[in-house]
Amino acid sequence: MISSLRGTVLGYADGRLIIETGGVGFSVNVPVNLGLLSKVGEEAFIYTHLVVREDAMTLYGFGSESEQKLFLVLTGVSGVGPRIALALIGQLSVTEIATAVATENDAVFRSVPGIGPKLAKLIVVSLSGKLDTVAISASTHGISKDIIEQLVQALTGLGYPATAAEKVAKDVALENPKAEIGVLLKSALTELAAK
Repeated sequence: MISSLRGTVLGYADGRLIIETGGVGFSVNVPVNLGLLSKVGEEAFIYTHLVVREDAMTLYGFGSESEQKLFLVLTGVSGVGPRIALALIGQLSVTEIATAVATENDAVFRSVPGIGPKLAKLIVVSLSGKLDTVAISASTHGISKDIIEQLVQALTGLGYPATAAEKVAKDVALENPKAEIGVLLKSALTELAAK
């Protein structure tokens, strides 16, 4: 099982990110938000899930571990295949999905193309009580793991070592839990420049 990939982004088209690692280019189906954030030539780290079927092996990629877990939960819902699960994750955050399920707000799911009223209601009913651990893992002391991972990705893309980037990303996020990604990136760069 391939559970993660780190490598150079070769391109993004038709919902697929091409990541080269160890001389091999992997075609990974990703949520649209992750695909658009990825820059050709930069290093990327993504969590993955390999779906093996009789006629194909398909790799799906995510920007965070909580998105990866959410994908597995979503595809367990009758009528929700990998394509719809990716569309949901690409348009809604893990917290938004967990909140929609907890408040039984199926309108949130109807806003995603390809999801009608019946499927939206089925998602809410099927996921009730199943997203608590996913939502909790999405945040650490109120800080979004997605934000920390985006920061790490940006810093490693600028050439900083992954270990230093991870430490600084967590530090600045803990200091400014409500700050936007741009503000956190400036703080992280200032801290790294001072070392």
